[in-house]
Amino acid sequence: MAKATLHGRLDGLEEALARIRSVVSGRAGYAPDGSLAEISVVARADRSAGQIVRDVVALVGSRYGLEVNEKTIRLALIYGDSRPDLGDGRLSLDRLTVRSEAGRQQVAVQLGFAGGSFWGWAAAPPGGRRTVDLVGTATLRAVEAYLGTSGQFRFERIVEVPLDDRKAIVSSLSFASGAEGVQLTGIAAVEELSEEAAARSTLDAINRRLLFTDKPKESVARRRRGGLPRGASRTS
Repeated sequence: MAKATLHGRLDGLEEALARIRSVVSGRAGYAPDGSLAEISVVARADRSAGQIVRDVVALVGSRYGLEVNEKTIRLALIYGDSRPDLGDGRLSLDRLTVRSEAGRQQVAVQLGFAGGSFWGWAAAPPGGRRTVDLVGTATLRAVEAYLGTSGQFRFERIVEVPLDDRKAIVSSLSFASGAEGVQLTGIAAVEELSEEAAARSTLDAINRRLLFTDKPKESVARRRRGGLPRGASRTS
């Protein structure tokens, strides 16, 4: 019997998600069998997480005829100023690797959240970019791996500043939020390595303004009763 897959019927989902009030961007993730695995959404925090998630569920149900478990929606809220102290909801730096290979400087950053791991990479030829700049870029790529987006964060610069009797790294970056960009700044003291402080200061800039929501690993969506919705396709 032919098996219904979800790829064809979710055409236009990202554009539709972006039209939801307060949503900046959204993206669907798929399992190897073609089924919907998760929906990642970035939204402004002028509405509650529950309201935004319910709007996403309603959109997918009405447009594509799918019932989506709210727990499969991965949401990050952007606050206009500092985010409230709500305990959890912050990405953590789990691993940083810096090495030279094949004439190139390579950086890998691993972030953790809710039991998951998210990687970002950056590379440049010797002398091409400072190592701390590569670390900042790789950290942003790892954040985007969690969000399921790309190109929304832009690395501005990293500077070293005095902090009492120590040094600190300050990271400046921006996030594309609708017609206007959001400027983000973070700081971290240099404990041992400037490269580690660069990753932590970049992550601090993110965590100051974005609140991340948990999502369990399991899937996801099932068809509503009544067969395939409009635009659906069947593949063997």
